[in-house]
Amino acid sequence: MKALLITVAMAMLVLYAGYYLYENTPLKQALNPPNIDPRERLEEDFYLSKAEVVSYNSQGKMNYQINAEQFNHFPHNDTTMILAPDMMLYRDNGTSHIVAQYGKLLPGNEDLELWDDVVMISRSLKGQQNGRLDTDFITLYSNQEIASTSRPVKIVTPTGATTAQGMKAYLQQDRIELLSNVRGIYEHH
Repeated sequence: MKALLITVAMAMLVLYAGYYLYENTPLKQALNPPNIDPRERLEEDFYLSKAEVVSYNSQGKMNYQINAEQFNHFPHNDTTMILAPDMMLYRDNGTSHIVAQYGKLLPGNEDLELWDDVVMISRSLKGQQNGRLDTDFITLYSNQEIASTSRPVKIVTPTGATTAQGMKAYLQQDRIELLSNVRGIYEHH
């Protein structure tokens, strides 16, 4: 009987020691991770691979189309990283085809940053190329239909070539404002 009491007492002591260690060590946190709001997680919460995203305006006309190798959404800052974006903007006066190595859709899914080998080719409604813009970084503000950068740009049109430091393009108006260090070559036909 004495051996049984010692065994039960030892078992109780081991259980108490185990409970004490569980409550007072990182083991509890490892086995029961805290409840974290998904917006605070730094990992992506979804991704799309080799996907196409299409947006239509209120009249049912295509607004834009984006194809990409990968879309990765991060809830902690509500951004979507885009690998190899290939985008077509549809406007009343023509289209703009934009490609880049990388992109980031900013919070609210309205504005888009593109960087590394950004090329924008603008075409008229008849399909004639109006111009080509090359830069290494640009931001597209979709609600305002503006493309803007403070980085060097090169613009080639059928009548010449222009380089500048920074620009603001008003896409619906086919108007570009060059910010500084403007240099150009004009060819009269």
